[in-house]
Amino acid sequence: MTRNATVTRIHQYVDENETSRRRRAINRALGAYMSQTQLLDALWLWENEYAKRSAFELADYLHAICNTKELREKQSEIRRNLIRQMARPLKELGSDPWPQMRDHALTAKAAAAPHGRQAEIASENPLTSLTAVNPATGVMVYVLRHVLDSMLNRNPAYAARLRKWLVVNLNSVKLTQGLKQLSNWLLNQDQLPSSGMPTEDMRRVVNMLYVGACEYFGPELADNMLHEAIHAAESLPAARHFAPKELL
Repeated sequence: MTRNATVTRIHQYVDENETSRRRRAINRALGAYMSQTQLLDALWLWENEYAKRSAFELADYLHAICNTKELREKQSEIRRNLIRQMARPLKELGSDPWPQMRDHALTAKAAAAPHGRQAEIASENPLTSLTAVNPATGVMVYVLRHVLDSMLNRNPAYAARLRKWLVVNLNSVKLTQGLKQLSNWLLNQDQLPSSGMPTEDMRRVVNMLYVGACEYFGPELADNMLHEAIHAAESLPAARHFAPKELL
């Protein structure tokens, strides 16, 4: 990759530090008491119903998650540990569990469906559908998401700012339909791009991400995150049709 651009006009999209810090604190506090499935369900309960409340309004949350005899017997201990972890700075709390939460939600949706619908619903994973329909775009989006998840685990505020910076820089060039869709996905994190893009445009986007990663995380870590993403993408079925290394 070449660092042939500079990071300018950085705009903070959303400060995810506190949201991520609380997720990490809950993940760390409850991990010793729950199975992985119980833990991810507890994290989603927090995300959906309690995240916007005060960090220390925990009584209702603890009552909801301590729903087995074993957990109820340890509720006071869990409460003390949760309060202790909630008081720690983000850098002491390990990785953000959001990527695992996202995958857990998709798996749970498929598992809850009638048997004949499971494969159909599993195919509703937008990235799976995208790589099947448009392998090259799907591989690129997979790489971008892998790197952004890695950034989120290391510093959620930087990840959010970089995402916004990418949007600003994409909007400063003449956008094809595919780049417009990609820009909207980066901003809103919902509808994945479906239009094909020239390889040169995809390389430009990946290079922008790399440049921003170098500025925020340093060249060595930026190289590691990008090459880990490329390596992971090589296991995709779509990689048989579009080699991830073409993005470099």
